[in-house]
Amino acid sequence: MDKYDHEYRYYMHLIKNYDSFEECAKNNVEIVSKIPQILEVIVQEISIAEKNVDIVSQETL
Repeated sequence: MDKYDHEYRYYMHLIKNYDSFEECAKNNVEIVSKIPQILEVIVQEISIAEKNVDIVSQETL
């Protein structure tokens, strides 16, 4: 999944803004079946953030 899927980013937004994942899942049952794809998007975001940190670190040397 090279491109971010807006649907999964929307679900990530929902999860982040609920007090608990359990509450989010109860109110958005379809989110449970999307967990693998959501985790994939999170992994991509972490990878991008790590690359940005590396670039900034190299620029400050």
